[in-house]
Amino acid sequence: MNADLLTRAPIALLPVLLFLAGLVQLDGYKLVRMRMMIALVATGALAAGVAYVVNNIAFAHFHGSFVTYSRYVSPWIEESLKAALLVFLIRTRRVGLPVDAGIAGFAIGTGFAVVAASARRSCTAARQRSLP
Repeated sequence: MNADLLTRAPIALLPVLLFLAGLVQLDGYKLVRMRMMIALVATGALAAGVAYVVNNIAFAHFHGSFVTYSRYVSPWIEESLKAALLVFLIRTRRVGLPVDAGIAGFAIGTGFAVVAASARRSCTAARQRSLP
C-alpha cells in the first residue's frame, strides 16, 4: 500500500467522521447508541461492496458508454441500497425519531463513502503507477 494513501486517507475522512460525531453529540435524546453507530457505518461499508458487485454485473449488460452508466444508472443502484438499509431500520422500529433516522442515514452514508473513496484512491494510485 502506498504511504501517501495512508497519510491522506485519514485526513480526507476526518471532516465526515467529525460531522458524524457532532450529530451524535447534538442528539438530545441519545437514542442511537455508539454500538449501533459503528454497526451502521459497517453496514454502509458493506453496502458499498455490494454496490460494486451489482454495478459490475449491471454494467456488463448495459449497452451504453461507461460515462452514461456512471451518470444515470450507477447512482440509482447505490442510493437504493443505502435507502433500503434506512427503510429497514424504520420498518423494524430501530429508529424512533426523524433525527435518529437522519443520524442513521448519515452513518450509513459515511461507511459507504469511506469504502468508495478508498477504492477510488487506490485505483487512481494503481493507474498512475502503470503509466510510463
